[in-house]
Amino acid sequence: DRAGSRVKGSRNISIGGYSGGNSSSYNSSSNDNIMIGDAAGYYTSGSNSSKNILGTKSIYIGGLTKSKDTTSTNDIVIGYGAISLGSNTTTIGNNSTTSSYIAGRLLLGSTTDNGLDKLQVTGNATITGTLTVTGNTTISGTTTLKNTLAVTGATTINNNATITGTLAVGGNLTITGTLTNNGNSTISGTLAVLGNTTITGTLTNNGNATVSGTLGVLGNTTITGTLTNNGNATLSGTLAVGGNTTITGTTTLKNTLV
Repeated sequence: DRAGSRVKGSRNISIGGYSGGNSSSYNSSSNDNIMIGDAAGYYTSGSNSSKNILGTKSIYIGGLTKSKDTTSTNDIVIGYGAISLGSNTTTIGNNSTTSSYIAGRLLLGSTTDNGLDKLQVTGNATITGTLTVTGNTTISGTTTLKNTLAVTGATTINNNATITGTLAVGGNLTITGTLTNNGNSTISGTLAVLGNTTITGTLTNNGNATVSGTLGVLGNTTITGTLTNNGNATLSGTLAVGGNTTITGTTTLKNTLV
């Protein structure tokens, strides 16, 4: 079939056999589409029997690129066999893609470039796997980690942090919000939390620890430096502090104080 021979709309570009065409034909209101490649934009993700007939303002580049449904709008799909996530989304590559390279600085959630950082994220971030950072980390939004956070440099979080796995920081950890760690915490540098700290596992801090809010640890706590807690402290396990300990609030120890 000729490229675009069955597309009825206006301002459409089709290059490649069956691109943008099917037996039912595109609707007359299917305008402003670009379809390049064999059967590009021809099928939907459901099956090869379901046709993309009402798409508008979309781009399909690559053989057998597919829309998610028959009414996708502002859809960008690039790569052989790539499948759309739906209207107002961009898909690059297919399930066989093993790595992606993007030159320059990557901006997510904002068009403002600070001119320095390779990855700039504006907004909250949710990571369900392991996050490993070999340099310093600064996070201004809310951080939710459902697995492990391992950082060999300094970490600064300017909001709340919730970590359900292990927290391991080789440098200093500074959190201006609350820290909730449902696993174990190991910090080789200084721990500074301006909000409340809740750790359901063990806390090991090889430097000084300063907590301005409530400190709650269900496991053992080992601090080789000074512990300063300006709020209440509840420790269900063993507390071992190599330096000075200052707690201005109520201290509840359900086990051993060393």
